[in-house]
Amino acid sequence: MSLSIEEERVLLEELEHLSHAMEKAPKIENQLIDQTNEQEQLWQEIQAARTKAQEHHETMIALVEEAQQKHQQIIQLSENLGPAKTEADEAHQMYVQCLQEADEMRVRLDELRVEEIKYKTQLDTIRKTRKEARQAQEKAAVERLAEQARAKQQNGQKLTMEELRALMETNGLE
Repeated sequence: MSLSIEEERVLLEELEHLSHAMEKAPKIENQLIDQTNEQEQLWQEIQAARTKAQEHHETMIALVEEAQQKHQQIIQLSENLGPAKTEADEAHQMYVQCLQEADEMRVRLDELRVEEIKYKTQLDTIRKTRKEARQAQEKAAVERLAEQARAKQQNGQKLTMEELRALMETNGLE
């Protein structure tokens, strides 16, 4: 079968376009793999941060309960005074120390919450980038199909429904 010069030119252009698209495909695929790996790592870090936050929260609750118990002891001891005053002073000191430790735990818990927000933001950015890359690939595929359809149309060949849809989409009719 012999092709006209115009048909050869169209086929060569199509071949060049497809070759160019195939060169880009591994790069995009590698980017998506890298983003998936990064997303998984961030998710693991978020989970670790949540676990730490929960542990700190539980410790903080235990410290607060201990502090309340010590405070009750102080009240009871101060009622008896006398030699028990020294013990009350020590219990009060422990109470103050527990409160300080609880405050430190609250600060750390807040820091962990900030880290969690940061990781969630990064995760959202990765998801958005992946979605945009996927949309760009789909658009490129539709454009290639539309180009093939135009070539078929110029040669008087019949178009498939998919080719017709691609033409409509690239011409903004859909």
